[in-house]
Amino acid sequence: NNIAYLATDDGLVTLNVANPKAPFKIGAYPLGWTDSVVVSGNYAYVSGEGGLSILNIANPAQPVKVGFYATPDDYVRGFTIVGSSGYLAVQD
Repeated sequence: NNIAYLATDDGLVTLNVANPKAPFKIGAYPLGWTDSVVVSGNYAYVSGEGGLSILNIANPAQPVKVGFYATPDDYVRGFTIVGSSGYLAVQD
């Protein structure tokens, strides 16, 4: 679909990469420091400071936060989906 999703120091950034020589930003969602992003269907699972944010990315130009799983006092350093299960890696 020519969209790239980036975890940044400011949150999720979406890029149009249809032309790999000239990618450009099409959207963003501010979350503070983030570590990684996993995309599954219309959802982006973004790990970072304080937990895991779940964003609806049906419209990549305007991501919408639909959920959050808090990990108090921990940084989520990674997330993956295997089958129908999600797995968090945290650092305290």
